[in-house]
Amino acid sequence: MRDEGVDRYDRHIRLAEKVTGQKAGALVDKFMARVLVTGDAAWLQSPEGRLTALTAANLIARFCPRIDFDFRGAETMQREALDLVQRIDRRPVAEFRSLTEEVSWVDYEAVLCLGRTGRVSPNATSVIARGWLAAVSSSGPPPALPDAPYNPFGPILGACFGAAEVFKRLLHAGPQKLAFLEPSVFSAYSYQVWDAGGTLDSRPALPQEIELPATLLAGAGAVGNAFGYALAEVPGVHGELAIVDREDVEDETNLNRYSLGLHDDACGPVHSRKVDLIDRVLKSTRVRCVPHKEEIEAYLKRLFAQEESRPRAIISAVDNNDIRPSLQRLWPDILIEGATSDSLFQVSRHAYAEGLACLMCIHTIESTADARPYEEFVAERSGLSPTAIRQALRDADRVVTEVDIAAAPEEKRAFLRHRLGRSICTVLSELEKLSADPNSVPAAATVSFVSMAAGTLAAAELVKCAAGLGSPLETLYQMDMFMPFENAMLLPTEKLRSCECYRRHHVHDRYRAIVYGRDDV
Repeated sequence: MRDEGVDRYDRHIRLAEKVTGQKAGALVDKFMARVLVTGDAAWLQSPEGRLTALTAANLIARFCPRIDFDFRGAETMQREALDLVQRIDRRPVAEFRSLTEEVSWVDYEAVLCLGRTGRVSPNATSVIARGWLAAVSSSGPPPALPDAPYNPFGPILGACFGAAEVFKRLLHAGPQKLAFLEPSVFSAYSYQVWDAGGTLDSRPALPQEIELPATLLAGAGAVGNAFGYALAEVPGVHGELAIVDREDVEDETNLNRYSLGLHDDACGPVHSRKVDLIDRVLKSTRVRCVPHKEEIEAYLKRLFAQEESRPRAIISAVDNNDIRPSLQRLWPDILIEGATSDSLFQVSRHAYAEGLACLMCIHTIESTADARPYEEFVAERSGLSPTAIRQALRDADRVVTEVDIAAAPEEKRAFLRHRLGRSICTVLSELEKLSADPNSVPAAATVSFVSMAAGTLAAAELVKCAAGLGSPLETLYQMDMFMPFENAMLLPTEKLRSCECYRRHHVHDRYRAIVYGRDDV
């Protein structure tokens, strides 16, 4: 093993190097700082509080081996969190502690406070969650949330935001590199964000029984782990899930982002299979998992030959652009993708019956002779005019102006409003980051809290579909977890006229009728 810490924090260090410009050795020292996780005892003992606490402990332990837990008044919860992190990291350098007396928050590099204790500190972030909603604040108590029926998505997202804020505090990168979150509330249902004074909407409630369509999870890596983690927490969920991934948990570098991975999975005498991590967590549910440890190409070949049952839903958690077209060409009822790149995550939803962009549309900028010019393609996605984009390609200092916003389609103006005064080239880079380069590997710097957010929202979209709740996600959502919520993008995306989903849709209609054996597909 190399210098202790570098392997275990490999992805977090790569991301931190990009943000701070510092070398790995200095960054390992930052991750060795001590973090306090504490909170309101009454809320910690609720189902929402328990899930938020365990998820936050899980994510922080992936990059910080020195966590103190102060859950006095909720001692059972404190023991459970301590046991979890000790199973994640058993190295001699790991020093997780369970506190019995009050401590001074200022003695810690970062404090994560769960619930609304009313206590504040310059180094603290507070998180509370109920139902679909997650409230977070790094400048005082989080906004109060209304009572809401339980579901896991708000608590898990709240833990992701809290862990991200802890990560930022350990880096000490400065405000020009990172933005801490002001008091705000995020909805995992609508992707809406409210400030501290907004009127919150916690609807809709999940039904007691949720039957999944026959579902394929393509990829059991970081995003796939997070998908399984979230799905296992949904009450009443049942159905069949095929999981395909050829790899094992090969070494401890996997543990920095696999939320279901424990120390023994990577460092024991036998490496665990990635597909088995998801199967293991879902054994406590009524979801029947069918793990396939093989190349996704081999499994897809059998699907196309109708040697395997066709999935009605596909979750794409792959980091390979070559696989995505094959997944889309199964033309399922719904295809949902979670993807990541550095601190950015993306979730996209492609429902066949709704006629919006397919997965190939958002991951392809065509270069063939009949493709549209680049500026027309990105104009459609950004709302900027082709003229403004051509100007920006000639002049990197060209920024988004009020004139650009006024000229944009109405549905794109809010997106551009949040980017007023920013370089147009920067805006275009955001749009391209997860889709433009077919040779890129988006998972290269994936970290625990980013992949957890992507996989959790992918699970939420599948549950919405299965429960008949509808979804405000019309194609694409992107968020940079190092930036304020208002920088995120919720984008409806039309089909590309150059894409086969547009040119051959009548053929695909007939194909679906044949392979699914029905006329009403």
